[in-house]
Amino acid sequence: MQNNQIDNVYLNTKNEWNERYGSYIKQAHTWKIISLILLIITFLAVGGFIYTSSQNRFIPYIVQVDKLGEPVSTFRAKASMISDPKIIKFALSEFVVNYRTVYNDKDVQVQMIKKAYNYLSANSPAYNMLTQYFVDNPPFHQKKRVVAKIISILQLSENNYQIDWEEKSYNSKGELNHTENYKGIAKFAIVPPTTEEGILKNPIGLYITEFMFNQKIK
Repeated sequence: MQNNQIDNVYLNTKNEWNERYGSYIKQAHTWKIISLILLIITFLAVGGFIYTSSQNRFIPYIVQVDKLGEPVSTFRAKASMISDPKIIKFALSEFVVNYRTVYNDKDVQVQMIKKAYNYLSANSPAYNMLTQYFVDNPPFHQKKRVVAKIISILQLSENNYQIDWEEKSYNSKGELNHTENYKGIAKFAIVPPTTEEGILKNPIGLYITEFMFNQKIK
């Protein structure tokens, strides 16, 4: 009889312990699982934020203009469009015109020079060539005006194009002095812009690395 009482006291104590502390252990285990899940979610969120931050969030657009330079349509540029020969030819023609044209207006001339440099890769042979050219032939304070006009642009290979253009030179009275024809070969690389400033300066990311030209002899 005494043994049965002892057994009952032991069982009652064990059951009370299980009820009191077993729930605590179960809750602690549940919180460990919840903490682990929250930790995984946090890592995923941080990883997603880092990945998103590293992506290019700027979307280049192509703006079509008419002969007067007025925009007529705007549309989002696709990767395949950036390598479109027509887009490349436009960029190359803009470089040559801004590089070779001479204006009497200093402010206009400065803007054209800046636009020409927008298509050059820093410290490349083409960049150094252009810089040396402007050192030897400063376009400011000249008594003549030179108008460059693109004649044709021919694709030689994937990243090499031939550019033919003419230059008409006018004196201070606006009279035509002479006309010269040139042929040049431009080698370039496409590096899509990743900043807003880069998109505004060079939307398709075409950078000329080498540019050689000579005057055609008639």
